[in-house]
Amino acid sequence: MLDKRMKIRKMIIKGEIDEAINEINNINSEILEANPSIYFELQKQKLIEIIKINDIENALLFAQNKLFPIAQNNVILIRSFIYNKISI
Repeated sequence: MLDKRMKIRKMIIKGEIDEAINEINNINSEILEANPSIYFELQKQKLIEIIKINDIENALLFAQNKLFPIAQNNVILIRSFIYNKISI
């Protein structure tokens, strides 16, 4: 199990967010569903990866279509997005 966690961590560090999400779901498909804050943080990291390649139009679309629906009814997630510093 530790090897799988390290593999996921490396994927996230390398910006391979979709692959990390798939790996998490392969381990246990209920992890992200039961922990929306983890899923939100992964999606937020994906947004950062899109911004890093200077694809602002897709970044805005991603934020509207992926991040907003996850956070729209969760004040804690919205606050974490607004008040946490994002380092790119």
